[in-house]
Amino acid sequence: MNERRHPMSDADRKWMRRNGITFPHNWKEMPPRSGSTGYILDILLYELFGITDLDFSHFDGLQILDIGAGSHLNRAQAQPTFARTCAGNGARVVVTDILPQSEPDARLFDGVVTGDLITPVLQGRFAQLPEFAGRTFDIIHSSGLINFIPDPMFSNTLDALGIKEDSFARLLTEQAGSMLVKNGVMYLGGYLYRKIDNELKLTKSFD
Repeated sequence: MNERRHPMSDADRKWMRRNGITFPHNWKEMPPRSGSTGYILDILLYELFGITDLDFSHFDGLQILDIGAGSHLNRAQAQPTFARTCAGNGARVVVTDILPQSEPDARLFDGVVTGDLITPVLQGRFAQLPEFAGRTFDIIHSSGLINFIPDPMFSNTLDALGIKEDSFARLLTEQAGSMLVKNGVMYLGGYLYRKIDNELKLTKSFD
């Protein structure tokens, strides 16, 4: 397994265990109420490698961006389960969320972008954020921000700005997709895309 920039310390491992955080290696090991995350992970593995063995170790070494990843500080809502699972299986994961990450999570991830994402997307500069400088990704994922049941805070903010969610999703898809490597895969709110011949192609819809 590739060495991470921030290897997990014993203290961080204890913190994870104390908070019931595990690093499943396949769908069957996913914690309760995270079945949809396991399903998405399997979709990505199949799309990227054509494999159906449900083994998350295939994420080892991949560069992954998780948009609207969630945060341990948001206990009542989304946890960064997708990002943790990928990072725990050797991927180098960059996460974005409006809330900061816990210190152990921040050390687990390869990069953290905290704050409002709506403004840079509307201004067309999401892919130019300093944290993304020189980076490309094998996988880009977002299911906590734009989804069949969208994040309420996110939806309310867009409504206040008079922006339709599908319009925002198109902007985010285009800008995030520019950071995909050749043949990279992006799952964005129920839509699966692949970078083919330097163009982003919709390959599947799960709506």
